[in-house]
Amino acid sequence: MINARAETIDTKRPYKPCFEKYRCLVPASEFYEWKGEEGDKIPYYIHPTNEPMFAMAGIYNVWESPYGK
Repeated sequence: MINARAETIDTKRPYKPCFEKYRCLVPASEFYEWKGEEGDKIPYYIHPTNEPMFAMAGIYNVWESPYGK
């Protein structure tokens, strides 16, 4: 899953364990934010103007295959 909301990340069941234990920074140079109603969304291009990159907060999870390595 992507795009967890900061307002609910510590209470939503899929995100809570990761939020508590597996935090990280995600480097980026740009991203798009979509605004509007379903079926009529407009992309907004977000990027820093004075720096080549920035970091966003992220969470991750560690997954181990049940079949071994």
